[in-house]
Amino acid sequence: MAGLVRICCLFCCLVLMAPVSVTGATGLTGQQGDDFPPLRAEVPCSDTTLLSPEGQFAQARAAAWLVALQQAAGLLPQLQGRAAVLSSLAGLGALPGGGGLSQGIALAACVYTVEDATYSHTGGKLAVQVRLVPDGQPGERLDLCLREAAFPALYALLAAESREALQALDILHPGADSSAPPTADVSPANGAGDSRAEADRLARRLEGLWLGLMALELSPEGWYGCSTALPALEQAAQLAPDSPVVQLLLGEALLRQGLPQQCVEVCNAALRLNGSLAHALYVRGLAHWRLQHLALAESDLDAAIELARASEAPGSGMAQRQGELAQQSVGLTRCLRARGGVRLLRGNTAGMCADLRAACAQGDCTALAGARQQGQCGGTATGGQP
Repeated sequence: MAGLVRICCLFCCLVLMAPVSVTGATGLTGQQGDDFPPLRAEVPCSDTTLLSPEGQFAQARAAAWLVALQQAAGLLPQLQGRAAVLSSLAGLGALPGGGGLSQGIALAACVYTVEDATYSHTGGKLAVQVRLVPDGQPGERLDLCLREAAFPALYALLAAESREALQALDILHPGADSSAPPTADVSPANGAGDSRAEADRLARRLEGLWLGLMALELSPEGWYGCSTALPALEQAAQLAPDSPVVQLLLGEALLRQGLPQQCVEVCNAALRLNGSLAHALYVRGLAHWRLQHLALAESDLDAAIELARASEAPGSGMAQRQGELAQQSVGLTRCLRARGGVRLLRGNTAGMCADLRAACAQGDCTALAGARQQGQCGGTATGGQP
């Protein structure tokens, strides 16, 4: 029994705290910030009476952010030492469900972060400028994102949601350079109040999505949001309640703050909106684990592992990077480690060992080595080779 207690404590540390170690990665290293120039984009604020000044700012800011990301995506295939893998990814075309956004958008977000978004004056007209700057270690960040495929996909979903809101606003009030006539329901005599209410809702949604964007932060430990972002994400969820990305990030933040029951409820909402979010299943599985709902935890982790493996299967977008990068999925090994811990608590030692061996085959042997030091999985009390 004492041995089981020790190994359970080991699993809690390994799954919830320790960074994932992936050995043998060939990577795309050696390129530093000089290869990634700072970028900026400006978009004039709309002069529509449908939006408040705050709404006009949110609209222009989202548009400028997407323009800057497109610029960053266009640069990626040209970077020395990365041309082969990034060109293949750029050639994949539009993201599924991304509203025409390219695969490169997701990877650009791994290299660049938003520095700020401020008012500016261009040609005497108020505009919003968004500036992107490269990460301090862009090569390492890009390697991590290419192995943690769910994170850039999540960023792309957030970009797609923002673009959809912008398109809906444009239908309500086409820009000055648009050839499309105003829609009938914008006229004061025919539903102008409804149009203003819808425009306000869309602007509030863009604000919520922006708060979600600012909270996105991939850590080596496998978290997708900033550790201090809970208040901002609670506000984001109120502004953009139908965003699965915002709900997922909020659920993760609640778990990290020791609120597993609330985490489960929010992850339920995220998965109702988008059932293919593997990270939401992983986070909900950890929350069930903390609540000692072990059967539910294992079920969630089963589904997360299935989705993680599907993302690595031939024919999936990210699978085309094989041959350029090590073929390990950081997200997959993390899910395997977590399920191994849950299976141990449920008395399924053989299942635990199978998961740890599978994780080791993916390049992460830390948990298997720890189990063997406890005399599990074919090891002895003095340890053994994975």
